[in-house]
Amino acid sequence: MTVLDWAVFSFYVVLILLVGLYQSRKSTGVEGYFLGNRSLSWGLIGLSVMATQASAITFIGTTGQSYGFGMKFIQVYLPQPLVMVVLCSSPCSSPSSIVGGSTPRTSSWSSASTPGPVP
Repeated sequence: MTVLDWAVFSFYVVLILLVGLYQSRKSTGVEGYFLGNRSLSWGLIGLSVMATQASAITFIGTTGQSYGFGMKFIQVYLPQPLVMVVLCSSPCSSPSSIVGGSTPRTSSWSSASTPGPVP
């Protein structure tokens, strides 16, 4: 690698570290780190999921696939964002359909099943 390559690489690493240190001041505790202080909208979370799908391994793997099998695989990767939106907005993805089906959502802890004081 040339001196210019090392300079660009060093600048990039230092920039990433500085941005990380600056952003870490806003986060307090584990919940802030893993959940973003619960301040992210559903759109940003969706973009994050799509960016994860288009990660470096996808770019590396798809070049190998296209070399070996042609461009047929692209029909799987292109509609993924649209399919995710359709699946997430479908009635089948609501919590009531997953947990209880068509039954009303009631607590499993009714007053009859709650243990009282031990005599």
